[in-house]
This record gives sequence, C-alpha cells and structure tokens, in this order.
Amino acid sequence: MSAFSVNVLFKALSYSLSRCNWLLIALVVLYLASNSGYFMFLTIASTAYFATINVLFIWLFWLDKRRAQHAAQRVSEISLICLSGLGANISMFAAQKQLHHKTQKQAFNAKLCALTLLQSALLLCLCYWLFI
Repeated sequence: MSAFSVNVLFKALSYSLSRCNWLLIALVVLYLASNSGYFMFLTIASTAYFATINVLFIWLFWLDKRRAQHAAQRVSEISLICLSGLGANISMFAAQKQLHHKTQKQAFNAKLCALTLLQSALLLCLCYWLFI
C-alpha cells in the first residue's frame, strides 16, 4: 500500500470513529442529564464546552497554518492532538479540509487515528458501565 492510501485510510477511520464518538458523548450527556435534576444545566454546559473547544481548535489550526506560511514558530502537533482529544475531533476534519493544512501528514493523521480509537474505547466502556 502506498503512503497516500494509508493516509486516506487513517483519515477515513478517524472521521468515522469521531462521528460515533460524538453520538456516544451525546448519549452519555443525555443519560446523565435525565437522571439528575439539572437537565438544562448539563445540556447547556456540555454544548458550551464543546462549542468553545471546537472554536479554540479551529483558531489554533488556522494559526498554525498562518505561521507555516510565514515560517514562524509553529503550534506543536501534540497541542493540536491533545486539544482534539478533548472533543474537537469533528472540527479537526473540517479545519483540515477548509484550510488545506496537514492533509498529507501521515504521522499526524496516524496519531489522530490512534487518539480517536482510544477515545472510542473509553466511551464504549463508559456507556457499558452506565447502561448495563
């Protein structure tokens, strides 16, 4: 397999898993909110958290692209990966596509794929523990 096809495979797997992760996160938040007296608070707080983290991620991704164009000090990949792990997976793919940044970086996409797999495993364990 060529490096290009491996990169495409990493991106496709990460994208699919991140969509599943968003559904699992929504399920967990709704479950926790429905079992407490704070339904509105928990849903608004979680929505605000994910909106904030995704906007922050898109801004950092744009900043890294801008710095790459001007040969300035870059945002570290580990910072982008960690922020993505905190809930910015969907915006990662939107930012990559819109900004045309880090789309060909196989190592970066492999790290993102590994993080998304880990996130999926943790969310599935959490769902199993909550619902079974």
